[in-house]
Amino acid sequence: MSVPPVKPSTTSEPENVKDANKLFVLAFDPGTTTGWASFLKPNDRDGYKSGQIEDGCIPVWQFLDTMNALDPEFIPDVIVCESFQYRPKLDKAVLSPVEVIGVIKLWCHNNKVKLKFQTPGQRMWWDDNKLKRMQVYKPNKPHANDAMRHLLTYLNVLPPKT
Repeated sequence: MSVPPVKPSTTSEPENVKDANKLFVLAFDPGTTTGWASFLKPNDRDGYKSGQIEDGCIPVWQFLDTMNALDPEFIPDVIVCESFQYRPKLDKAVLSPVEVIGVIKLWCHNNKVKLKFQTPGQRMWWDDNKLKRMQVYKPNKPHANDAMRHLLTYLNVLPPKT
């Protein structure tokens, strides 16, 4: 049996949200260490969470599957994922991001969750200082911070003024 491809989209608005007062977005920075970030609405001013998943694609699948098993109704409205860009100038290509992306695509397909891709450059506006002003910066967790950058880019959020 062949699995149909997931059609990625590059638009930035949340689509097919079940209820305007509820939103659950999950973002990933895929790699050997994969960063994740989430936003949940409604919340008590603590709707942003993030962390890191070690050891490649199998733990990412377990993370997604565990989340779904805890509450089958509690699955993301959309998953945002950094796309893979091959860099020919590097001596050695690290392909674990490709494996993680494959796991995320399959999980989204199986669970009918919309998948949106962003290029690595799309997250660059969110530097560490802006994450700190939003109070979502995690020291010594660069992949969690990169996932948060993708999440905030998708949500089109602006940091508070200094």
